[in-house]
Amino acid sequence: MFHENITVFKVGGSLLKLPNLKSRLEDAIALCNAENPLLVIGGGSLTDFVHSLQAIHNYNDSTGHRLAIQALQFNSYLVEAFFKQSEVVDDYQNCQRLWANQKIPILNPFTFLSKHSKDGLNSIPASWSFTTDSISAKISEILKARELVLLKSVNWSTKSNILSGVQKGYIDPYFEQYSKTIPALTWINLRSTVLTSISLRSV
Repeated sequence: MFHENITVFKVGGSLLKLPNLKSRLEDAIALCNAENPLLVIGGGSLTDFVHSLQAIHNYNDSTGHRLAIQALQFNSYLVEAFFKQSEVVDDYQNCQRLWANQKIPILNPFTFLSKHSKDGLNSIPASWSFTTDSISAKISEILKARELVLLKSVNWSTKSNILSGVQKGYIDPYFEQYSKTIPALTWINLRSTVLTSISLRSV
């Protein structure tokens, strides 16, 4: 049973530098005919910065990864600032409220996973290789989402599978494991002149 036909859109952190990101998001949501869209914003250069400080301050991977997930909150509110039909939320009930009012929730991964995952943030690997690709997959699993759409900056080869996507560095090495229960997986290069959805797995 899917929860209200939820479609989770993972927005790659590098896309935050895209000048027309607002209209591109609108186009992607329309392209997917998403009845109840939900955004998860990637870390991009902000989480790279957190990672770079680890070598200076010598905190361990567990601490660094937790700080990186907390940094996603900033990017979430950044998108909320210009994507006026959206609002940052941290639970399913507020997602329902926004959908009922034709608005788009941006889920705060740090607070959502802390509240709704059985072991909180301990339910995901404390590894820099566990990126927002897999965080979005984990969120999709918890919400029983119908589809996860990866909004990226590169094209997906129609000859590629998830394993080859990992090998090429398109997605993180945990993604295959954490996306197994998601009925539909879709890839969209948001920088492409003409948006095209590539199905990695269909319902």
